[in-house]
Amino acid sequence: MPTREREESAGAFRSWPSSASDASGVSRRQFLGIISLGAVAACQEEHEEGIDLGSILDRFPSLEAPKPPSLHEQWPRMKERIIRKHTRGQPEAYDIPDAEQMWLFKNATRRMMEGDLERAKEEFALLGYAITPMEDDGSWAPERKGTPYLVLQEEGLEGEFNAKGWGTFIFSPQAVRPELALQAPHPLFDINTGEISLAVFSIQGAGSLYIPGAHRRASSKKIPGTPKYTLADMSHFEQTMGHAVHQVVTERPGTIVLQVHGYNPDEHKRAKRKEVIISSGNDDARTSQQDRWADRLRKEGFDVAVCGENFRTLCGTDSKQKNFSLPGDFIHLELSPAIRNNRKNPETREKWKRLAQALD
Repeated sequence: MPTREREESAGAFRSWPSSASDASGVSRRQFLGIISLGAVAACQEEHEEGIDLGSILDRFPSLEAPKPPSLHEQWPRMKERIIRKHTRGQPEAYDIPDAEQMWLFKNATRRMMEGDLERAKEEFALLGYAITPMEDDGSWAPERKGTPYLVLQEEGLEGEFNAKGWGTFIFSPQAVRPELALQAPHPLFDINTGEISLAVFSIQGAGSLYIPGAHRRASSKKIPGTPKYTLADMSHFEQTMGHAVHQVVTERPGTIVLQVHGYNPDEHKRAKRKEVIISSGNDDARTSQQDRWADRLRKEGFDVAVCGENFRTLCGTDSKQKNFSLPGDFIHLELSPAIRNNRKNPETREKWKRLAQALD
């Protein structure tokens, strides 16, 4: 085939739309069949003794798998699907998982993290969940661009709320810091903590991130003995998928669990409007990891209070995940509105970046 004809054929392939078919109704697969037959015929003309497969492949560019969607671009849609606060008089919005469902979810999560994706997909499908490949777009850290992620979320819910409210689990098979496990227990109630956690996850190259699928008050049922919290609040109730995921990720030796929360200074006067309150889930003791991150945050210019260092407010002492993190580290981070609000402001985004970089 003359050079010009080769270029025209290759150009036609490259310009073919990515959708299943164009306006003429000819599918991409049909088109590939047509040009493949043309290539075979051309080779037959040039090679009387037979078809040279190598010659066919040289004439056309290789087929590439569809590019995974960007995790950061998908986040707004993921957040929109989180179940809002429970409305009185309406059917229960949040499904409380039973013991069998939690066991299956943990087992499937364990398989996914170990690389047995086929069996993990089968088990997650029984719970109405699917694994979606996504990637980092480099918007928070250019060096992370193209990093592959496995995103576990309820399937078949385009534009709808999560039917169960169990949440989304993001796993990084090529994590720089596989020991770092992030959680944002209240992505709606604690404004922008989901976005901040995502920034830390990306910048630090963390191993996993869990985002609940329901507002902490999405359930009308209260936790026995604690009328302040509902059964949808993962940080205060163990019978949640968030706690199930926590139990799996902390099976890895040396895991550092970082929970990102937010607080209202008008309701917590004793917090003294500190920008960051860091604890190990204790108000009378400190850990080396807690002190290290506190020092790093202070060097970045943040006003930091350290629980166990003459500070005993908002220390996460009633966190259920704290007790299931040993012998690894559990870090509870409370952020003031001065850090969390005005997310579209470039200065706010820069604060989030500095905060994330300090947590190395």
